[in-house]
Amino acid sequence: MSKTNKPDRISALAPFSVRSYQFQWPADLLISCAIEMELPILGWYILVQTNSVFMLVVFGSAQYVGTLISPLMGVVGDRIGCRNLLFAMRASYTVLSISILLLSIFGQLDAYVVLAISAVGGLLRPSDGMVRNTLIAQTVPHHHLMVAIGVSRITQDISRVLGALIGTGIVTWAGMDHTYALISALYISGMIITLGARQIKTVPKIIASPYRDTVNGLIYVWNSPTLLAAFWIAFIINLTAYPFTLGLLPHVTKDVYGIDQAGLGFLVASFSFGGFLGSVALSFSGHLIKPGRAMIYGGVCWYVLLVLFGQTDHLSAGMLCLVLAGFAQNICTIPMFVMMLKVAPEEFRGRVMGVRMLAIYGLPLGLMLAGPLIKHLGFGLTNLIMTTTGLAMLGMVSLIWRRHVWDQSAESNRL
Repeated sequence: MSKTNKPDRISALAPFSVRSYQFQWPADLLISCAIEMELPILGWYILVQTNSVFMLVVFGSAQYVGTLISPLMGVVGDRIGCRNLLFAMRASYTVLSISILLLSIFGQLDAYVVLAISAVGGLLRPSDGMVRNTLIAQTVPHHHLMVAIGVSRITQDISRVLGALIGTGIVTWAGMDHTYALISALYISGMIITLGARQIKTVPKIIASPYRDTVNGLIYVWNSPTLLAAFWIAFIINLTAYPFTLGLLPHVTKDVYGIDQAGLGFLVASFSFGGFLGSVALSFSGHLIKPGRAMIYGGVCWYVLLVLFGQTDHLSAGMLCLVLAGFAQNICTIPMFVMMLKVAPEEFRGRVMGVRMLAIYGLPLGLMLAGPLIKHLGFGLTNLIMTTTGLAMLGMVSLIWRRHVWDQSAESNRL
């Protein structure tokens, strides 16, 4: 659609006029709820069983080992269709969840078994968001994409709030067995509903080898300044920002605030609630923003709020910082996803988003770096060092690729 014909306002419900999206949205919500219930519970379980921040960091890092194969997952999605790939991935989550349920029922569960099973899930989960966003880009009209991604992101934010509060509450009240029965039921339901989404393949006319397709995706991103800048920003925030709101929150809960597992649920929910507010804001007005600039503005605010979060030991102040940081996070990351999906041609979308997922590998690296630093320097100083370094790196990337992500006339700001 041309700029002159582009509507001034797009309803947040517009993507639901697409039948595929009507199935994908609830399926994504159920799967996200299951994941967001499962990971804090398992993280807390490992921390309590081992009493080791290092083991918690290993667990958090294991959730992202699959980033190394995400470009190949993008190739698979282009070849067999993102709907089929999502269904296969979600069937795998279901099997793993049922495995933990059965081991718990029969008293065979321990921290190392949990770590091994979660590592298998970590091969697939990093690619879930990439595949679902690519499927949305394939099925939703181009001018609805910012709104569609914003509304889709709401599924993750709602699920993080509900998963953090309900999941930790149920496991405290009813135990691991009943909690995992619910998690398994959510996985099964989401897996089945996924089949209602539209199946699209984008296989090139000349089919290269999967290896060649993967390399072509890497080369395409490397030769596109806009995509390359977005990739580096994604890597930086995963390396220096996400560790403090994902893998390290159980440590903050137990050792900084001195509260129990229910408190962990409130901290996770605070960050997720802020993300929910950011998603809602973008779903109503995101089509009016300039994605490149929004990505940078959101990233800067996110880092400033994380610095404040790391320097307070008051629970109420920490929760407020997390709410605001969650809002800034989505103002940064959602425009980034939309910008990359629109810049990439249709036949490369799966591969480009697969390359983008490699940036998530910064998160386990950041967690592995933060663990020893916290042990020797404490949480507050570690937070200050990593977040200010990340802010400086964000500024450097913005300057190097200024013409492509900041200028008013840049491709990233004309979408």
